[in-house]
Amino acid sequence: MSSLTLCLPIEAGVPINMSEADQMNPGSNAATEHWRLTVSGLHCGNCAGRVERAIAALPEVESVSVNTVSGQTDVDASDDLTAAELVAAVRQAGYEVVEHTQTLP
Repeated sequence: MSSLTLCLPIEAGVPINMSEADQMNPGSNAATEHWRLTVSGLHCGNCAGRVERAIAALPEVESVSVNTVSGQTDVDASDDLTAAELVAAVRQAGYEVVEHTQTLP
């Protein structure tokens, strides 16, 4: 089965409506989605840890990994998570998301 990747500019700031994906995949109710964010301003392991803890605190998040050098942040979460929630968590930790993509099951 193929997956769909959505690339959205961060300025959109609009939660993604998953109803179309749910209609294409009516049998899955507990789908896990993969998000890849690029976070700016990470300078050390402590920075990456702050971002990881902020994202991991979201109840929909199953796993998170942050690369300090590239800023690449990978998140696996339930399909209830929105782009706006992810961006807000990163901003609350004191950093900015410059790009994000979402892979639908």
